Amino acid sequence: MRRTLAAVTDRFAAFEAPVLDVHVDFPLFQRLALPIPCGAGKLPGIKIPDTRMLRLMELLLHAGTKVLGWRTAAIHQAILATFHLAPHNYTLTQLRYDLRKMKAHGLLERDGRRYAYRLSEKGTGVALLFALFRAPRQGGKNAAKEANRQAADRKYRSHSGKPAALVNGRD
Repeated sequence: MRRTLAAVTDRFAAFEAPVLDVHVDFPLFQRLALPIPCGAGKLPGIKIPDTRMLRLMELLLHAGTKVLGWRTAAIHQAILATFHLAPHNYTLTQLRYDLRKMKAHGLLERDGRRYAYRLSEKGTGVALLFALFRAPRQGGKNAAKEANRQAADRKYRSHSGKPAALVNGRD
């Protein structure tokens, strides 16, 4: 039993070491933010604050164990269900555009001749880095900012009918 678990731990460590390397490749973020020539036009870059791309990367990353890849319709349904979106808030056309951007940057690969997609090795690393930079931080300045934002929200809700009190700073 000990040998079996040691082998599992070794495989996990071998996967985790290159993916979660502490040295962040900041020029990678700069390269991803640049537009990519595609045919007669250009596809825009991928930036960290892009919520649609982050949702897509997170879904492909967390559900990346699918052996045969994801078809576009399945990705669309999974995003709508996971993030509680209405179909008109994230259309299939928007998803196809996001997939095309990821494929142009080398983050996605097709599964053979099928129109099924999965994250490439580079895509897995980028998705993990994007998730790391977007993850809410515990403690430090971000926690203080979040606490201040929540306090301001509570104050605004309590004075919802009294906008003059907010402007004058009175409670």
